[in-house]
Amino acid sequence: MVGEVIVMVEENIFLDIGGGVTPKEGYTNIDILPCADIVLDVTKEDLPFADNTVSKVHSSHAFEHFSYGKILKEICRVCKTGSEVVIRVPHWNSDMAFCAGHVHSVSETQVKHWSEDFVSYWFDGSKRLKLIGTSYVPNGKVYDEAKECFPNLSPLQIKKFIPNTCTEIKFLFEVIPYAR
Repeated sequence: MVGEVIVMVEENIFLDIGGGVTPKEGYTNIDILPCADIVLDVTKEDLPFADNTVSKVHSSHAFEHFSYGKILKEICRVCKTGSEVVIRVPHWNSDMAFCAGHVHSVSETQVKHWSEDFVSYWFDGSKRLKLIGTSYVPNGKVYDEAKECFPNLSPLQIKKFIPNTCTEIKFLFEVIPYAR
């Protein structure tokens, strides 16, 4: 019809939180850097999306740069129930965890707290993050050398506890309803 405005609703909104200069392909990059699709300080500003509109969130090596309480709540707000959230951070026991610009390291225990002891984070929301899985990215040669030096340790024990044998941790979450 003439003069009618057709509003397209995007079915699958994918967000890359802190994608910097190399955002994940197919995702909307949200960062404080001027190269981002949406320039935003996630520690102070709300995500510019309506409730229950986002299908996936990805963040690689950003959460160690800022306080994350607000963005965790915002992710839960904008994501649909069942949405996938992937957060990748430097392993707490690697040299990368202490690079300039990092305000803290993120450990498995902290992330389990986000997921399991959610009352302190999610009390004002209708959804929360449920930790589905954790994976560890080995540091090639250093990891291989540690396997030879510690043959009685499992690959997971080596990556978790021997410094610099693991470069990053990848956490996979699902957004689920918050049961009060």
